[in-house]
Amino acid sequence: MWDLDAGYVNIGDTDGIDFSLYFGIGKNFTQDPSKKIILSGVVGVDADYLFDETKVGTTTIERSIELDNVMIGADFFVSTKLSKSFGIFAQCTAAVGAGGAFAKTTSKIGGVKTENSIDGVSEIFILRPRFGFSWTF
Repeated sequence: MWDLDAGYVNIGDTDGIDFSLYFGIGKNFTQDPSKKIILSGVVGVDADYLFDETKVGTTTIERSIELDNVMIGADFFVSTKLSKSFGIFAQCTAAVGAGGAFAKTTSKIGGVKTENSIDGVSEIFILRPRFGFSWTF
């Protein structure tokens, strides 16, 4: 399996982008060609880029956070065909990861710009349920 996700993140006043790419190898536990029940082991990467801006009087504070993680986990996928070309599916990926974190804060007070940066370690747990319609061609 290949899984590529990209999305918008909003946590309070912080916005950002989430990107992940997973590769997995698994087993289909059904013999019926119109149904699939697949359990896969997965490895991949997950990256989050978060940013926000706060104004207090004449002071502007900009923050950006980058989290880059290598992931390992499992994926469970179930699908059934409703016709020759269309079907429905449900899927859930659970993974843990570790990697690097980089945070930068920039403040501008009265025309004077100050920057602070922090490097660190990132640890993450992801649980991504999905469901939808499928098209087979």
